[in-house]
Amino acid sequence: MDTKIVKVLDSRREDGFGKKRKRAASYAAYVTGVSYAKLQDVPPPNPQSQVPDKRRKLEGAYESLSGKSLVRYYSYFKKTGIAKRVMIYEKGVWNDLPDHVICTIRDELNEKRAAIEFEWCGHHFLLDFLHMHRLDLETGAKTPLAWIDIGGKCFFPEIYESDERN
Repeated sequence: MDTKIVKVLDSRREDGFGKKRKRAASYAAYVTGVSYAKLQDVPPPNPQSQVPDKRRKLEGAYESLSGKSLVRYYSYFKKTGIAKRVMIYEKGVWNDLPDHVICTIRDELNEKRAAIEFEWCGHHFLLDFLHMHRLDLETGAKTPLAWIDIGGKCFFPEIYESDERN
């Protein structure tokens, strides 16, 4: 197992602006023997697995919570008055929560809690006003959440096509 030390001359070329260009020939000395065999064992990249997660923004309002959107949703929550109407986005339509659900969580709404847990139709849910979604506590499914406060101000998240499929 003799290791050969190969001295490679500097074959860099510079264009008129002084930028260095990398040439394939300068890397040929490094791709020999064992390292080359290891490179051959790696499967070629799958172009479909490298497709970025592109989501088309729809006219409503809900986005994967990046830092900016979470800050925006927090400012919505701080600006809002007491919620008069609470709506859930399902199957492409904003639907109001039933009045009996609103009546049962009225005290929590008056306290302006960021998250309110309630039961409806035998399921346990969490209304997360900070992240602007309803969380099904049994399945983990998230549904966009919006509200209108007693002053008439509307607070809607951003809706994306991926939320349409839910």
